[in-house]
Amino acid sequence: MVSIAVAKPLPPPDRDGDTIPDARDACPDEPEDLDQFEDDDGCVDRDNDGDNIPDAHEWKDGRWTNCDFRTADGIEVDCRNLPEDFDDNDDLDGCPEFVSYDGPAPLVTLHYRRPGRLSAAELAPLDQVARRLREEPELRAWIDAHVDRQRDQKAAKRISRTLAETVLAALVERGVAGDRLEPRGMGDQLPAAAGNNARRVEIFLRDGCDSGGPCRREILCQ
Repeated sequence: MVSIAVAKPLPPPDRDGDTIPDARDACPDEPEDLDQFEDDDGCVDRDNDGDNIPDAHEWKDGRWTNCDFRTADGIEVDCRNLPEDFDDNDDLDGCPEFVSYDGPAPLVTLHYRRPGRLSAAELAPLDQVARRLREEPELRAWIDAHVDRQRDQKAAKRISRTLAETVLAALVERGVAGDRLEPRGMGDQLPAAAGNNARRVEIFLRDGCDSGGPCRREILCQ
């Protein structure tokens, strides 16, 4: 008995290798970015949320590099479907600043009673923070200031930015180099947990992308 080998059917042509056959690939020579956003047409979606921060920047090593993300406290947050709010605060990462990020607790939280002002007593916990930053010179920190709900969002940003700069100046007075600190006026978009005063300034250690070698975003997107 003679056995006859049955040839396996060839897969349908797929010139760009994006798993979408050329017969139904509207862009057969450019791979789809497969980001769960209009993935059926076979065409790369350069900017899902329309904020001019590219989601598919460059085809490299078999994938599209994404520029529309941020890293907060070591956690990467994908913002391809979250448009940037363009408020002069980290506007190049493509992420709105009102998004809450899960991560480590702040080094310290300063609460203040008078709107837009911190007293000497309210700044006193900075002594311990400054001591740690002096002892570990490789560390860098964000200073995030928050205010109560305001009618004017621009005013909220301005007031909170001034508070953050006040804390930065207080740390510099305590011997911490200013270029290791980044003040950020968070406005009133991140209220405190229920029952807590929204008037607060939080200090977080910056993630490794900022405190160690070049940031991955800088490598991929600039």
